Amino acid sequence: MARGPLIAWHRRAGGQLETVGGWEICTSHPETAGVVLAQDNLLLDWSHRSVIELGGSRTGELVKGLVGSDVAVSRMGAGRAGIVCRLTPGRAIVFGNVGPGVLADPAAVDVTGGWATIVLCGPDAINILSLLTSADLRTRSMPVAAIRQGPIAGINTLLCHFAEHWELHACPDSVLSLWEALLDAGDAYRLRVVGAERLGDVVTVGGGDSGGEAAS
Repeated sequence: MARGPLIAWHRRAGGQLETVGGWEICTSHPETAGVVLAQDNLLLDWSHRSVIELGGSRTGELVKGLVGSDVAVSRMGAGRAGIVCRLTPGRAIVFGNVGPGVLADPAAVDVTGGWATIVLCGPDAINILSLLTSADLRTRSMPVAAIRQGPIAGINTLLCHFAEHWELHACPDSVLSLWEALLDAGDAYRLRVVGAERLGDVVTVGGGDSGGEAAS
C-alpha cells in the first residue's frame, strides 16, 4: 500500500483514512464534514494522483496524442488523461492516468513517487499564495492555463493556475513544509482542509477548467 507524504499529518488532524486504488488517502476531515460553500477557502491533498514525465524529441508528439494539439512551454492543457504541463520543448509532466499505451513508450517515465500535489481553491487563494511568494500571480502576468516554477514559502514548486483553483506540485520531502506554510498563511482567511470525498467540490476531475491553451 502506498502512502503520500501528508498521511501522518492527516492522521494527527483527525482525518478519516481509507485505502483507494492501492493508496492510503484521507477521504474526509471533521472540520469540513458539513456543507462546503463557494466562498470557502479550501486545501486538498492530491498526492495519490499518477504522475508521468515525458522527455526527449518525441515529447511534442506524445503531448498531441494526449491533448489533441501541442501545448506551449509554460502552459498546460487538459486531455483525456488529466493535465499536461509543458516545462520545456523536450519535457512535459502529466498529472493523471495516461494509459498503458503511453506508459509503454520509452519517452514516458512513471514519477508518481517523485511529486506531491496540493490543491488550493477559494476567493482568497491568490491572497494566500501572495503571502508566500514574490512572484506576480495576477491574471495579466499568470493567466489561466499558465504554469510557473519557483519558490513558494522557499520551496521549489510547480504552480498551475486553473479557472477555479490552483495546484502546487512539489517534492514529497518538502511538501509538508509547504502544506503547513499554506495553512499558516491561510489562517486569516479561514482556510480549511478537505478530504478526497470533496474533490468534486474543489476541482473538476480531469482538468476541464484548465483553459487547455495550445501552442501557437
